[in-house]
Amino acid sequence: MDDLIDWHQVRALHGDVGADMFEEVFTFFELETREILSDLGPATDWRAAMHALKGSAQTVGFAAAAAACAQAEAKAAEGRAGASDVPRITALLEQSHAAFRAGRRAHGI
Repeated sequence: MDDLIDWHQVRALHGDVGADMFEEVFTFFELETREILSDLGPATDWRAAMHALKGSAQTVGFAAAAAACAQAEAKAAEGRAGASDVPRITALLEQSHAAFRAGRRAHGI
């Protein structure tokens, strides 16, 4: 499960924003990712959507999800991204949330 999360980034974010704001950042991240994923459709700017998800995932330390979004962003830049990327990214985000909740105390968060 540790390959899903960049715990160094999580600890750095926690240190940068403090404990209270850290919880708000994660709440906002969860809401933002749900909104972006639910808004995906044929008229979506897939490169922009994947770029936003990638940046957010990197910020909170969800390394595997960020990497999947980077791949989808690159495909979108070539005109090849679309709905086929969503199940993998969604699964990685869900797995990352579970790994974060399960491992945060062990990592001092």
